[in-house]
Amino acid sequence: MAAIAGFDPADAGAWIKSATHRVNILMPTSEPRELLALLEAFLHLRLRPRYERC
Repeated sequence: MAAIAGFDPADAGAWIKSATHRVNILMPTSEPRELLALLEAFLHLRLRPRYERC
């Protein structure tokens, strides 16, 4: 991350808010958990996130 222009480790939250996008996908709690797992897997394959929390 040090090679990224404008990134300051002391203020990572501000950089994330200004340099990334967020999308919320709301699902009813009545849907099976397996559907959520499939949706997450599909989005990972389709969008190919560079950084993902572990």
